[in-house]
Amino acid sequence: MTMNFLIYGAKSFFRRRRTSVILILLFFVSFLAMISSRLIGGVCGIYKAKNENPYSDYYRLIVDPVWSKEHGFSSGFDSKDSIGVGSWYRVKAIHEYFTDITDYTAELTWNTQADADPLVPGWLREKAKLFCVYGLTDCMELRGFVRGEISVVSGRRISRADRDAKKNVCMISETVAGINGLSVGDTLNVEMFGENKTPFEIVGVYSINVARDLKGISLSCDLEENRIYVPLSAFDDTPKYKTVNAYNYQVRLSDASLAPLLENEVNALSLFGGDPSYFIRVSDIYEAGSSSVHALEQAVLSAGSILSVFTLLLTVTVIFSMAASRKKETGICLALGTGKTRLALSLTFEISLCIVCGAAAALPAAYCLGPDLSAAILKSALENVSAEALAVTTSDTVHAGGRVFEIVESIADAGFVTSSVMQALSLLLPAIAAGFAAAFFGIFREREMLLLTKQEDSP
Repeated sequence: MTMNFLIYGAKSFFRRRRTSVILILLFFVSFLAMISSRLIGGVCGIYKAKNENPYSDYYRLIVDPVWSKEHGFSSGFDSKDSIGVGSWYRVKAIHEYFTDITDYTAELTWNTQADADPLVPGWLREKAKLFCVYGLTDCMELRGFVRGEISVVSGRRISRADRDAKKNVCMISETVAGINGLSVGDTLNVEMFGENKTPFEIVGVYSINVARDLKGISLSCDLEENRIYVPLSAFDDTPKYKTVNAYNYQVRLSDASLAPLLENEVNALSLFGGDPSYFIRVSDIYEAGSSSVHALEQAVLSAGSILSVFTLLLTVTVIFSMAASRKKETGICLALGTGKTRLALSLTFEISLCIVCGAAAALPAAYCLGPDLSAAILKSALENVSAEALAVTTSDTVHAGGRVFEIVESIADAGFVTSSVMQALSLLLPAIAAGFAAAFFGIFREREMLLLTKQEDSP
């Protein structure tokens, strides 16, 4: 009995080629569209999740470089994710001021040498062999750590407690650790602004988990492997005449209404050489950058749900029409003793073959085109969002470049597509179940004595 309905269903599938091709195309388009919607929605969701800012309740200090604009200079300080204050006395004034009024985070950098060899690729042709000493409050201020692009492989990361206690501790990359035979617990002597070298205890070793674009790299200190992360307090003894790179001052305010008052105080102190400064809430910057992504995600997910309902209705209509158009054939089979259950199973198997063929054609297309389609659509949605608004975490300005779509490229792999395929299948299952129900209903509702008088309309 089982073989009979399978063979009959297969024969019907090949005999009615036109109907079969139409159904295959229906399921191919539906399944591919649903996979695409899941892919794009998934990319948007992961993009937002990985750009969540742990400092969203802070206010970022922004400087408007009037002098640079008036003289036509593009110093790079116009960006909301960085400020350049130059001489140490200005930086120190900020530190002392913010320490007195509230908690704050920031980034300071200095290119220098140490009692170790940095990574110097052969193409770099550099003799100086410089490290970048990177001072911060907590490693989780940096986008790379938040996203998981940089991770600790041994020991621990630099924390706020290190800054508050003014500890001479540091983190180095596993590449530099391997070159010099260093590990957690060892001491690294770093030249901090003078002839005397400061000893730092290595408390952590980090790895870089994503490939970076090396275009424009001209010094060893520009390579991320050559960063030595230290607490922000390591810069406290910087001589007045020294110039450091300063970025991303963020302060915690107990009340949003304090922002204008604080702006007035900072401007009154002329901490930035007379350039006006102001505060913007970090969460507002995040919202500005993610609004288009959120809108795209909602639109895609809504479209996927609508498509699922449309596919269900269309599938039921087509399959019910198939059963209704075979009245004469059904009547003959029933007259010869074939049961309705067997006929319904034959039609169900015929439909199953159409579904399998449609899905088999959609899967390779999804794996080949899905990631690129998701990245292209997400990029298109973000084209009108400024680079400043996209800096949703404190930025990594030393190795800047604003590679906004690295996250899309790094997650759109086979595993991610497989997950999207399974989600799309869950949307398609109601349509498949309804199609089977329509096949059974279409057969069992017929009356044997009336079927022989009907004409079959399908080829």
